[in-house]
Amino acid sequence: MTDIRIRHDDLSWLIAAILSAKGMRAEDAATVAEGLVWANLRGTDGHGVVRLPTYLDFIDRGQLDPRARPRPRAIGPSAIVLDCARAAGPVAMMQAARLAVETARRNAVCIVLVRETTHTGAIGRYRNGRRSRDALRS
Repeated sequence: MTDIRIRHDDLSWLIAAILSAKGMRAEDAATVAEGLVWANLRGTDGHGVVRLPTYLDFIDRGQLDPRARPRPRAIGPSAIVLDCARAAGPVAMMQAARLAVETARRNAVCIVLVRETTHTGAIGRYRNGRRSRDALRS
């Protein structure tokens, strides 16, 4: 068997294109793709690109809504529930991390509960809730 090598940014682009073709918004598809490649680059292959066929199957079976938009609902000054409506897990987790950081900056602490989402991927990816061209390298 011959090894096939692809640059990580090209792989991320390919995954995002596949997810976009399945109806996912371009930004959300890029978020999911970055998370999968990020996991592989760190040796967490079980949460990496190997998950793509499962995500596509989730879309086909209606378990993942590629157009879903997570909606935050405050349940206190430092507590939020993120209702995800079957959104892609990486999309939900990036939003949850972003909300937690923003709220904690104002109130010194925050907890965000995430509900009705799909596989979230490698949890370590969601440190600050920001996408970045350098995310794959950090």
